[in-house]
Amino acid sequence: MAESRLTIGINLKRNALFQWTNFNFNSMAVVNGTPIAANEDGLYSLFDADDDDGTNIDAFFELATTDLGTIDTKRVRFMYFTSEVSGDLKIVLTADEDDSKEFLVKARKIGQTQHRNYRVAGRRDVQGTHLMFRVENTKGCDFSVDTIEIALINLGPSR
Repeated sequence: MAESRLTIGINLKRNALFQWTNFNFNSMAVVNGTPIAANEDGLYSLFDADDDDGTNIDAFFELATTDLGTIDTKRVRFMYFTSEVSGDLKIVLTADEDDSKEFLVKARKIGQTQHRNYRVAGRRDVQGTHLMFRVENTKGCDFSVDTIEIALINLGPSR
């Protein structure tokens, strides 16, 4: 059996690609609405457990590195999230692939429908022409993010 595989899928409704690492399956399908995966040891029902054999399930997504429509140096003043969570989230903001800072977003409305109830202040010391955002769960919590809005401060032409 393979020790590590990369699984890639596509959400046809949203035209979005996703991937799993260390997901030891060679095929996947949805049967009567239930996600099923297979490997050399048999068939497995997916996504109906809160952990992976007692280990938290870590999840994250990264947005593409972007200049957000301006080549000027900028910093993030605020980040606004519309999300549904079952725990806290960690946001990693990286400027020019160099300087990174982490932000812990404490869950306020756990298990409810999507809310635009998260406002995260940026940092003065994270600035650059290109920014990248990563959103991670903590302690294996479930989460979904509908929107991310970014309020920028333009610091002028890059030097």
